[in-house]
Amino acid sequence: QFAAENNFSREQTSAFFSILKATHCKCIETPFDNMQDTFEYFKELVLCHSVRRPPFSVGLFNADQVQKIVDYVLRTYFKHFKMYKFAFTPRVGKT
Repeated sequence: QFAAENNFSREQTSAFFSILKATHCKCIETPFDNMQDTFEYFKELVLCHSVRRPPFSVGLFNADQVQKIVDYVLRTYFKHFKMYKFAFTPRVGKT
């Protein structure tokens, strides 16, 4: 819905979802607190998709879109980061 409301192209929508998926995978890679690392990783991914510098990055998003993406992800995903961490991180237990 966010991508449609902001008139993202198919390529932008695909990149946005890929960034969110990669961010989520970073979140659940360890049972330990990694919110800061995950946020830094998210910012790096957004930057790579907002600056045109082949072959290292592509300029899919403009500055206004980047700001909207960051605001949206902070209001939604990172607001509930601990819940996602708890729900999706495999439990470490005694054997």
